[in-house]
Amino acid sequence: MLALALVAPATATNHPSRLASARHAVIFYRVATWHRQDDRLAHRSSTNYAERHSHSLRYLGSVATLWRVRAHRERALAKRYENVFAAIRYVFGTYADQAIAVALCEGGSPVPSVNAQNGQYLGIFQLGAGERSRYGHSHTALGQSVAAYHYFIATGRSWRPWECRP
Repeated sequence: MLALALVAPATATNHPSRLASARHAVIFYRVATWHRQDDRLAHRSSTNYAERHSHSLRYLGSVATLWRVRAHRERALAKRYENVFAAIRYVFGTYADQAIAVALCEGGSPVPSVNAQNGQYLGIFQLGAGERSRYGHSHTALGQSVAAYHYFIATGRSWRPWECRP
C-alpha cells in the first residue's frame, strides 16, 4: 500500500476529501490550542490561515502537526497547573507565599476554589467585576492567578486592594 502511494500521481494524494480532512485537522488543533490559551489568559498563537488556500497535502499535514504539538503542549501546561497552589506558585514566583495567604483567605481554605463567589467577587482571589473586565477572568486556577498577578503588578505589587492581606 505504501508503494502505491509513492508511485501514484500527485493529484491522487491531493484528493479533495483528503485535503478537507487535513484542513479540518488544522482547524481542530488550532481551536484546541486557542481554547487553552484563552483559559490561561495568554495571547493566542498567530496564524495566517494559509491552509485555506493550499492544495498541498504535505503542507497541510505539516501545519496540522504544528498545531497538534501546540495543542498538546497547552494541554500539558493546563494539567500541570490545574492545582490552585501550583498555579499560584508558577505565576507569582517570589510573591507566591504572599499570594497563597491571600487566596486562602479570599477564596476559602483549606483549598481556594476557582468557583468561590461573594456577591460580585469571584474566584480564588475574589476579583470584582471591574478588575475582571480589565485583567480578565478564567474558570481555571492558572487563568485566575494570571489575572490577579496583573492586578497585583498594576497596584505596585501591593496587596492593599484585597480585603485579606498576607
